[in-house]
Amino acid sequence: MKRFAICCFANGNYITGASVALKSFRQNCTVSCDYIILTDDPAAKALYPWIILHQVDNVSWKNIATRQDLFSGVCLKYESLLLPYERIVVLDSDVLVLSDVTPILTNEYPDHDLIAVRDYGAAHYYQEKLNELNLDPQMIINTGVLICKGNALNTDWRMVFGDIPASSSYDGSDQGYLNYYLQHVAVTLKCLLEDVRYNYALDPCYPACHPKVIVHFTGVCKPWLQDCSHTGYRKLYHNLWNKLK
Repeated sequence: MKRFAICCFANGNYITGASVALKSFRQNCTVSCDYIILTDDPAAKALYPWIILHQVDNVSWKNIATRQDLFSGVCLKYESLLLPYERIVVLDSDVLVLSDVTPILTNEYPDHDLIAVRDYGAAHYYQEKLNELNLDPQMIINTGVLICKGNALNTDWRMVFGDIPASSSYDGSDQGYLNYYLQHVAVTLKCLLEDVRYNYALDPCYPACHPKVIVHFTGVCKPWLQDCSHTGYRKLYHNLWNKLK
């Protein structure tokens, strides 16, 4: 079994975001990794030759309901957890690594299978739905950066999410499905909440944090979308993303 894989799922213009996310990780990591984009887009081309394109079939995921503003294969990111590596990092395509991420690969994290960062915005945006689903807001994780040890999460995710009613995904996305799964289905699976600097959403609900290791361009305004205006506290990070591309 190989040691480390850094994975993104993307299609369409998100391929650009995923390529830059992986490039930023590679530039800030001191250990050897495989860098993989999983995609259901047959025309997909990565921006860099060292990225491995891994084609996945989205047909069997069609029964997993998500919000209409999300591309249909958003849950396919969990296919990366089936790959044969000792540690798998799953990134959303809208993240940017700013400094050394080696620790999340080399730390042992004893007695934990999954490492992630708390989503500080969930209680603000979805409090009523979290209460309805009996989800602890302090344990809601942001799935934009997931670190999985070995095959701890090697399961049939199509079946897992297919057995969870769409109404149980508090945000209508893969994040809602996974959090419901962790808190109500796989209750013995040990998840460690890492420091917020490893997945800092550019959201006013997040606590002050310095230095930030990974920033996450949450929301509809992505750095690769030319019609988005990048203002305020986000502008610095959008500029950094564009310099790296």
